[in-house]
Amino acid sequence: MLRISVFLITTLLMSLPNEGEAQQIGDPDCSELLLVSSFRSDNVKIYNACDGSFVRDLDSQDTLEGVLAVVEGPSGDIYVASEGNDRIVRYARDSLTLDRIVSGDDPQTEEFEFAAVLSPSGLAFTDDGKFYAAGFGFSQLVEVDLSTGARLRVVADANDGLSGPDAGLGVVGNVLLIPNFNNNSVTRVDTETGASSVLIPAAEAGLNAPRTVIVQESGDLLVSSWRGNRILEFSGAGEFIRTVTDATARPTGMTLDSDGSLLVTSDASDDVKRIDLSNGEVLETLIDGGAGGLSGGTAILRIQKQGADPAGSVTRQFWLIGVGAISDRRIVVDQMNFTSGAAFGNDFDPDAVSLGAWGRVELDFDSCDSAQMSWNADQAPAYESGDYAVFRLAASPLSRACAEIGFENLVDNVWMSGHWFGGEPRDGEGMSIDIIDGDRAIVTWYSYLADSVQ
Repeated sequence: MLRISVFLITTLLMSLPNEGEAQQIGDPDCSELLLVSSFRSDNVKIYNACDGSFVRDLDSQDTLEGVLAVVEGPSGDIYVASEGNDRIVRYARDSLTLDRIVSGDDPQTEEFEFAAVLSPSGLAFTDDGKFYAAGFGFSQLVEVDLSTGARLRVVADANDGLSGPDAGLGVVGNVLLIPNFNNNSVTRVDTETGASSVLIPAAEAGLNAPRTVIVQESGDLLVSSWRGNRILEFSGAGEFIRTVTDATARPTGMTLDSDGSLLVTSDASDDVKRIDLSNGEVLETLIDGGAGGLSGGTAILRIQKQGADPAGSVTRQFWLIGVGAISDRRIVVDQMNFTSGAAFGNDFDPDAVSLGAWGRVELDFDSCDSAQMSWNADQAPAYESGDYAVFRLAASPLSRACAEIGFENLVDNVWMSGHWFGGEPRDGEGMSIDIIDGDRAIVTWYSYLADSVQ
């Protein structure tokens, strides 16, 4: 199912102030929510982060079964690993309601959709925006295409030391730290190269059935030892530092709170305790045992509520436009420009518009529906340079004709026309391309001001 990107909506609305109300979920005086996966009750429980009071269930359509991981995507959407029915499910950030089934069978369709990984347990986004899922049953780590739900590749498996990868994957850049429930170890996997190694050996310092790995700002690791009934601390190199606490029986999911304390859930007590990391003492039981129907707590996610812009504020959207030459399935715009100085609506004065030079953009197409975009903002230093893959936002008669002819057989460039965006990692911006005379194109890039630009 195609998900319409935010950039298309902003294209239609221009740069009007956000007039939506702040997300009214839970206590309006509390700016954060806690999402706790409830394995035995097949749901994710939502609580006010301030006082631990129950708000509601995340899922209302019986979509989940045997919930393990709960993670936040780059755009703020919530991704859930539903181990019992082989699904990875996404929930919309603004409403915390079902968006779509990313991977696995969708009961709303007639055809059967195969899962990218069986018995999904852990989920993670790496710093390059790619999405990975661990499968408990066959001990696999796979890269998943978020737009199609397809398995792109198997990154690691049992031959690389994985054995029952669990819910809480640690992330260090593009490296994943995987707790192995079955062999009592933690495996380090470089997702770029596929190289894997044992980071924490089996049963090191009494590690027994690890469930979650947290990477602290210092680089040191917190690991929940489920059968060991304790939380252990290791260095980033895997060396044992200390036992943090043994105050929680069968600890599973963990997250660091904004005050530096550690929130821990358990599938034995079905509560959430706040732990002082300096001495391991329990500061409070934030969520009482079984509150809201929590049963089999496995993961915790702390999120900020989605809010509206303050009154009178405007978005920081930034549009660039330029005309580029087309050659060998490549568009090169030597000069992208931006405008400033004018006012909206009846106050618009064309004489007030000023044109600014920004820099260069290139698009190298490798299929009818994908390309690599790169830019060099040599005349706007605050933007530096970079690149990422872009994809066609929606199929069109031109893209379908391109597919029928075959990418290698194309003799004109009209198929390039359409809306493009960078997939899930770049959701919220995009570009449109219009072919004007066969070998030239108008490229409009809908993005945002750099942080250093006012």
